[in-house]
Amino acid sequence: MKVSYNELHGLCRKAFQAMGFEDGDAGDAADMVAWMQLYELQGLAALNRGLRYLLEDSEERPPEIIYADGDLAVLDSHGHSVLKSSLLALELGFAKARARGLAVIKIQHCHNRQLIMGYLARLAGRGMNVTAFWRNAQDVNEAVGSPMIEQVVGFRANSPVPEIRVIVLSAPIRHASLVEGFTARLRETVAATPFAEALGSVTHRAAGDQGLHELLAAAESGGMPHVIWLSVDSLLFDSSVSELSRRGQLAYASRPSGLFPGEAVAALLFERLAPDSPAPLQGWQVPLAATLTHPERGSRELRRSPAPLMQLIERHWPVQAGNDEHAPTPEPFEPMRLVIDSLGLPGRAVEAGTSLMNRWPGLDMIEDGTTLDSFCGWPGDAWLALALVLAIAELEDNDSALVVSLRDDTQTRMLTLTPCAG
Repeated sequence: MKVSYNELHGLCRKAFQAMGFEDGDAGDAADMVAWMQLYELQGLAALNRGLRYLLEDSEERPPEIIYADGDLAVLDSHGHSVLKSSLLALELGFAKARARGLAVIKIQHCHNRQLIMGYLARLAGRGMNVTAFWRNAQDVNEAVGSPMIEQVVGFRANSPVPEIRVIVLSAPIRHASLVEGFTARLRETVAATPFAEALGSVTHRAAGDQGLHELLAAAESGGMPHVIWLSVDSLLFDSSVSELSRRGQLAYASRPSGLFPGEAVAALLFERLAPDSPAPLQGWQVPLAATLTHPERGSRELRRSPAPLMQLIERHWPVQAGNDEHAPTPEPFEPMRLVIDSLGLPGRAVEAGTSLMNRWPGLDMIEDGTTLDSFCGWPGDAWLALALVLAIAELEDNDSALVVSLRDDTQTRMLTLTPCAG
């Protein structure tokens, strides 16, 4: 059966009036439920879960301000539903934010928190960024074996709905039978949030030697515009340590030249861009990686040539000679941050130092750089996600960053992050 928005709104309004809501409050509450249902955020289901509180809530006691200053207010809802107690509180927050630029409103002792999203959308429609956070309480019987769920909902200014994302998990799951268990657990976690119905997919993809764009690419049939990438790996197992030793890359106390096993988990939000998509107004663009395949590092053949990293830099970011007016002008790129995957392996520190300082003399490898293997040990397949997190952690909005991979003996890679606003 299909029900129009107006029909659903009218039915909800009558239901709230029957529960004792004033006419204005009943209309606002109906707006919230119908709005969530319109955007497939399960408004009716959220209302159904909170009906017990609404039917038992007969006390007419308005919210009470228990603390307030220029940009903070704490209100006690006295156990009422957000449908009865949050409208004026959010209007207070809006007024404070308009006056001060930022405001925090804390509402205590309230129920039906998910239904506040419609009110947040209203504020966003008035040109304000809004974020709400809450932790759902649970009945004792419901809580057995279930995690306590924390929910965060954000709206950008003038955006009618929160952004919905796809989740991509990359982790070296050694047994295929465990993949579904991991992805099912992620789905269950998202299912307990307001975004359950809008989640596109949860996909496991082994990172391996795949490039970033290949790993996060949409299917041929299309995909959702936003992707959350969760990357996890640990080398603190006998098999992983043995593999590093077999490759001749394991560091020992008696021979520190090499890699120490480590582990990492990192999460990043990406927006997929089509060739004709307008550039986003914030964030950093990540073009395809520059890659060079070459003879094995340390081989006699490579000793007669410039270092692989130097070759890669000269190919993609050559220094134009002052008297060569006809040479193509490369796209200017001046990195302010640098992340290198491994300097502990033989020869890598010298190769990185001479190559990078020759091209970008203002880039300080110590002050402006981070090395993964000295930061947390070698994090395995999670290295790229962690490198990107470390690259943007200290970037200003208009700064660029460079990620360099030197671990592989026969391949060198460089990834750039350039500001969208630039």
